[in-house]
Amino acid sequence: MAETSTLSSNRVIREVPPDVWLDVFSHFSLSFESYRKPTDILHLSHVCSSWRGIIHNAPELWTRIDIGIVFSVPSVDLVVRPREELLSLFLRNSRELPLTVSLEATAVYIPDDVTKVCRLFSQVAKRARYVALSLPYRFPIQEFITDVEASPVLESLYILNNPDPNAIMRLALKFCTPSLSFHSLRLQSPSKLSLESIGFLETHHFPFKQLTTLDIFMGIDVAGFCHLMSLVPLLTTVKVNGLVGEINAGAVEAVELLHLRRLALEASELLATPLNRLLEFIILPSLTTLFLVGDRNWSSKVFQTFLHRSTPRIEHFGHDSEDTTENEMIERLKLLPFIRTLDLPADAGYNRQYEREPQVGSIFCDSLQEWDTASQRFVICPELETLRVDYKILSKTSLSMTAFADMVEERWHRSRAAGKNFRLEMNNVYDIGGRQPKLLAKLRRIPSLKKVGYNVTIG
Repeated sequence: MAETSTLSSNRVIREVPPDVWLDVFSHFSLSFESYRKPTDILHLSHVCSSWRGIIHNAPELWTRIDIGIVFSVPSVDLVVRPREELLSLFLRNSRELPLTVSLEATAVYIPDDVTKVCRLFSQVAKRARYVALSLPYRFPIQEFITDVEASPVLESLYILNNPDPNAIMRLALKFCTPSLSFHSLRLQSPSKLSLESIGFLETHHFPFKQLTTLDIFMGIDVAGFCHLMSLVPLLTTVKVNGLVGEINAGAVEAVELLHLRRLALEASELLATPLNRLLEFIILPSLTTLFLVGDRNWSSKVFQTFLHRSTPRIEHFGHDSEDTTENEMIERLKLLPFIRTLDLPADAGYNRQYEREPQVGSIFCDSLQEWDTASQRFVICPELETLRVDYKILSKTSLSMTAFADMVEERWHRSRAAGKNFRLEMNNVYDIGGRQPKLLAKLRRIPSLKKVGYNVTIG
């Protein structure tokens, strides 16, 4: 029987078309979000001659190259991976295709000689389309920058973990300036991106005008953010997590970004200016997605002025504010009739707001299921398809829980009758151990709705 099973498996391998196997092999991620050992694709090619032929003749399978400075096992020596022989194989098999490249060094790495690292990285960097750099504070940035040749076809740069803002600026200039294809920048660091740092990049001709995607996961003062927005006319997506400081309204001019479609801002505890006030200084006629997390002191006047000046069609809206009431949220949603996705998160500081009024209670739920018989549409958010709610912001009274379940049922039935979909996602329902809190018993109708076909996700 064992022999028959083996023959059957071999037959399956032989009879599956090569293009199907190629598609399977291509699922080895080429993004920076997951680590892949350099030898993984090589091991696949050793399974059989058929796979070896497919893999070695598919250059796209060899375009992901991760260079790392790691501890060897069982010793504790620091070594550079991959070996030069394996790197040469990747470069040869990928032919002339652009590469996705990452370089990661351990935080305790203090190199005596970075020549080998620079030599390895130089071989791949000059062909890189995507580059991710995770370099610790003690890494010799200047020597690295001097020895490495930047890519003329670079499209995206991701710099993370380095706490030195000067090093981040120098790396950005080194890799981004030579490329006319560059359009995406992602920075993640415990340091702060100041107005002076942005000015340094501007003085040295950083290609701000090419940027279409900007992701900043580090402290950035409000003045720096406002100035940065004036430098990026082609921006379509911006995400900033860590705004700090206070805005000087008299020193800031409004900026119009004609192409910006997605704006996501998150305040830090050091932000003195309410997050929504930043909307006063930007005009975004193409905006479809707006997320504001960690907001406070919401100004209806500022928001209405923003909507009047920009006239955007906002279809995806997420907002968390420490002092928003149910009625205020309802009035806000009345101004956004095109919403398809409504995201009501709880920011990281929510647990400290002991006296904070829940944003989702019976008033909110009753309003969200109000039906206009004349137009045969919901009065608020008539186009809503997905509602994401953090369990923490739900009112835990029996009346509110009942109203919430009623609203979900009403939305689902009405949407289905109109040939549309409605989806509910409840987040942070389970505690750290994966158990449901006792308060969920008041929401027992929600899991039961899922059992009878409602589109409900509880996590």
